[in-house]
Amino acid sequence: MNFNELVEMMERTDAVLRQQAARSIDRALVVRNWLLGCHIVEYEQNGLDRAQYGEQLIQRLADALSARRRRGFSYRSMQLFKRFYLTYRGNLQTASAHSHLPDASPAAIVQTPSAQLSQGLTLPNEAVLNNLAAGFALSWSHYAFLMQIADDRERRFYEIEAGRENWSLAEFKRQFNSGLYERGLCEERGLRVTLGRRWAGAPTVTATAKPAVSPVAGLLQGGATLPDNFTPSIKAGGQELNTARFRKLLEDAGYQYLNAGETGDATGKGWTECGAIDRRGHDMQLGRAGQLAEELDGIVERITELLDAGWRTVRVITDHGWLLVPGGLPKTELPGYLVESRWARCAEIRGESKVAVPKVGWSWNAAAEAAIAPDITAFVAGMAYAHGGLSVQECLIPVLTIQPGKDAAPVAARIKTVEWQRLRCRVTLETPMAGVTVDIRTKANAPDSSLASTPKETDATGQASLIIPDDEQAGAAAVVVLLDAIGNVLSKQATTIGES
Repeated sequence: MNFNELVEMMERTDAVLRQQAARSIDRALVVRNWLLGCHIVEYEQNGLDRAQYGEQLIQRLADALSARRRRGFSYRSMQLFKRFYLTYRGNLQTASAHSHLPDASPAAIVQTPSAQLSQGLTLPNEAVLNNLAAGFALSWSHYAFLMQIADDRERRFYEIEAGRENWSLAEFKRQFNSGLYERGLCEERGLRVTLGRRWAGAPTVTATAKPAVSPVAGLLQGGATLPDNFTPSIKAGGQELNTARFRKLLEDAGYQYLNAGETGDATGKGWTECGAIDRRGHDMQLGRAGQLAEELDGIVERITELLDAGWRTVRVITDHGWLLVPGGLPKTELPGYLVESRWARCAEIRGESKVAVPKVGWSWNAAAEAAIAPDITAFVAGMAYAHGGLSVQECLIPVLTIQPGKDAAPVAARIKTVEWQRLRCRVTLETPMAGVTVDIRTKANAPDSSLASTPKETDATGQASLIIPDDEQAGAAAVVVLLDAIGNVLSKQATTIGES
């Protein structure tokens, strides 16, 4: 070893060990925050004097720890610790399952709530802390970001990918913002996906933003003043745009308007709408978060339905994004006498009134300005779901171009008959063909929605017999699907389980 090699070795050793030390410190921070959340939850459930604090517990706790000059215990931080524990409380069992301690029960990792609170809170020993830390593969910054993802399946997907690919936080955010999970939903079904981006119309409400992303945007215009419903008009004639006129413009421009379930002429151009994320967001507010995975599955199924019908390219675009804030968006005051109409995050200004909030030019006529709620606030109290403002979440929208995978098989198999004998289903193909897989699902293009005990391959006569093991499914709507060797849907037919 010469001197230069010695210098390089010293430098590498320092870098590697510093990196390991940083990881160890951050892993300890993750465990600390998990345990803090655990203490809060267990006290809420079993604290001897918990009735004195009730809903004010976390705020009172933050005040008490601040008085003791403890840092990192803000109200917001402790809300996050609590949410972290509730989301990852299963890690206590995970750590237990991998423990080499003589007593590897959850109680050995963290004492049972009743024992902790009767004896005074105690800390687990070092061996148990190390064992618990083994259940967390990411940094606290990663987990804090993961807490913003409402859907359990999506959160778990990103957690696994971030650990497997060793993503930095910046790379994690980049992958999340690129829609990796959503693209994966399509790609796992044999579809090729390309992601693009564009800006939404302003203000980001449906009446303005939907026409702006349509193929007939060039046929529309805004008036000299901002209308109270933010809707543009048609250049030829000046009529205000509505659903019927929008469809007529599409048809005149050579686009087929396809209703739900329609696939139209795949050699031409078409426009279809699916999903109800926005409408249900307004109806359900924060409860909408739990429905997003099902909504995305429905959109992917519609895309696949169109591609199966022969469309070579499906372009998916949304009109605007939205904000979803647990606890509700903070309210910004905007006096009613200053505006003609007021929505959650935007408003039409009355005449020459001066407003003390930001303004934005209307996409259909920049001279006509709308008032905009600043930051993540709203003009209406109690809104957890809202849009209409200028946040990146509302304004930057994805554009997905989806095409069949290169290995997609040609449609060669068709269903002739579907016959039920109680919960046994016999499927016969139009042309005898062995090796085609038959399944019964609630969603044609979702393998995890299968109701059959086991999908079956057709025999030499082109038949397959399947059983539905759950008798409570009798009378339920389902779909029989034929699949090729790589899982592409070749043909499908709606059915009712058990219907003779």
